[in-house]
Amino acid sequence: MIIINSTSVEQEIKVIPRDYDINGVTFTLRDDSTNEITVFDNPIWTIENNYLIIFLNFSQILVENHYYDFKVYAEKEVEIIWNEENGLWNESSFYWNSGKTESIGLIYQDKIFCTNQEINQTNNKYYNLNEGQYETYDDYDNTYKVR
Repeated sequence: MIIINSTSVEQEIKVIPRDYDINGVTFTLRDDSTNEITVFDNPIWTIENNYLIIFLNFSQILVENHYYDFKVYAEKEVEIIWNEENGLWNESSFYWNSGKTESIGLIYQDKIFCTNQEINQTNNKYYNLNEGQYETYDDYDNTYKVR
């Protein structure tokens, strides 16, 4: 699960895709509560250290404390073997001189949780479900005497 916030600043989604042979990316986001689907066609993306990093601006889309499903689809060039795909050859003259076509396939899917809490996992600051709900008392001495 990826945790992001609902700011209007561009955020990066870092995933490990199923395939790295990518010509383009499509990102779909579905709200679990309202079932609304938002599609981001051709966002800015890069591959760095085996991660696919997608840069997206979720302004006015994300709602705090909502869960979202997201899927990443890749456009890639696929080699067509004419002996196996002769029906495609007979249907369209576009493929007669070409042995390649564009294909779109699912390369990653996951969940997103939207929160506006400050989260920094390198400093062990994780999401706290009860943040601001109650106060803790930490003013006691927890020493033991051993005889």
